[in-house]
Amino acid sequence: MFDKKAYMREYRKKYVESHRKSSRLYAKRCAIKLRMEIISHYGGHCACCGEDQIDFLTIDHINNDGAKARREGIYKTGSRFYIWIKKSGFPEDLQVLCRNCNWSKFSNGGHCVHETMTMKLMKRTG
Repeated sequence: MFDKKAYMREYRKKYVESHRKSSRLYAKRCAIKLRMEIISHYGGHCACCGEDQIDFLTIDHINNDGAKARREGIYKTGSRFYIWIKKSGFPEDLQVLCRNCNWSKFSNGGHCVHETMTMKLMKRTG
């Protein structure tokens, strides 16, 4: 009996091997397009400082539970994470942050340095 799935899998494998450079470029373009779609869906700019340069933006877990979800195997990182976001219907517990705000939030107990500075200013003037 003819196994169409096995045939197509082998065909794709041979195609990718013989067209490695163009296949990688295509995959990279698709990944960039998906990343831009995801970031655009979540507002297209940093939710903390307003940065809108796409190269600086990343997706942040509002509840700081991303590491837990990765450990549990719910999703991976990189392009696979963006694929998961789209397949999951753009979960509401995610937001766009620039890399600086994301790192600051991570290293300051869940609060970005911008947020911390604002809180300190409010205490002084309040």
